[in-house]
Amino acid sequence: MWAKGAPHGPTEGIGSASAPGTPGNKGKENVIRVTIRGAPREDGDPCPVFQPAWWHPYDLVKDSRFRVVDPVYYYSVASLNRQEMRELQERFRPHTERVDHWKRDSDQLDRNLTDHANNERWWLVSVYEWESGVE
Repeated sequence: MWAKGAPHGPTEGIGSASAPGTPGNKGKENVIRVTIRGAPREDGDPCPVFQPAWWHPYDLVKDSRFRVVDPVYYYSVASLNRQEMRELQERFRPHTERVDHWKRDSDQLDRNLTDHANNERWWLVSVYEWESGVE
C-alpha cells in the first residue's frame, strides 16, 4: 500500500473499491481512488458516475487543474469540460487493456464524452483516499 511520501510503482494505487487484487496490486486493496461525475444540464437529468480504475490518481493530483480540498485524505477535485476529459481519457485509455471490465467501462465513458446531447455538460473529477468516506 502507498503511504504519504513513499515511492509507488506505476500501477500501485489504481483501481476501484471493488477491485482488490487487480494486476499490479499483488492482492492489496487500493488506497487512492478516482471518481468522475457528469453534471447534468437540467434538473432531473441522469448524472453519469464512473470510477475509472485505469486513470492514475497520482498523475492527476500533480495536474494544476486539481485543487486540494483536504490534504489529510489526499482529497483533490477538478471541474473539467468535455475536451479536457477527452484528453485525460485518451492519455489513460491504454491502461484498459489490463482488465476486461476496465475496457467496457472505458468504452462507456468514451460514449458519454462523444454524445452531442451532452455539449454543455461539465465533469467533476475527485481523487481521494478510500478511508476518507468520499465517493
